[in-house]
Amino acid sequence: MEKLCTLKSALWAGLMLFGVVVFTGCSKSDDNNDNKNNGGFHVDHELSELHMPVGEWAATTNGSYAIVRNPDTKKTYTVKFRVNAKDGRWIPIDPNTGKDFNLLQNLNYNATDLGDKEHHFYILDRSNIQLLKKDAEGDWILESKGEYTYTLKGMLTLYFGNVIRKIEVMRNDGYTLEFKETDFNTFPLKGIVLEKYIYYKPVKN
Repeated sequence: MEKLCTLKSALWAGLMLFGVVVFTGCSKSDDNNDNKNNGGFHVDHELSELHMPVGEWAATTNGSYAIVRNPDTKKTYTVKFRVNAKDGRWIPIDPNTGKDFNLLQNLNYNATDLGDKEHHFYILDRSNIQLLKKDAEGDWILESKGEYTYTLKGMLTLYFGNVIRKIEVMRNDGYTLEFKETDFNTFPLKGIVLEKYIYYKPVKN
């Protein structure tokens, strides 16, 4: 149960969000040009899916933000994030002051984060994805194996066991990925998080 909760937290960022991931580069097209490239991705019109080029991407707080709401007053706020150096959790901050955003005071939500933490995703092929976590030595190691689908409508669906996340790909220019998540209908973030935008950068090995 603890491991499942940890995985769910990571996926909120793109992930989890969770949270996560498409990559730079183009897939091969055949000699007859039956396949075309669309935005850097190989398009299979028969399957109506986009192929994800193999690679590793890292979630970054640079550009990422969330729109949150106090469920009682209905007042909304935009928060950015900073990384907690001790455990990698993403701590919400006020974008105007740069100070930590008090979730209890502003949202009546008794927590210090919104379930996000540092994470990487690695695409193995057109359907398999891995979630990576940082170990005690600072190396990125496998946390969980999953599958994904990515449709021509820009919807990315991640499957990690019983955890399913639906994410809209907002930006993919070969240098930055922007994922939008709005499915927060489960406790404890229901009514608290309205939208979450997570940015990813390519990992150069």
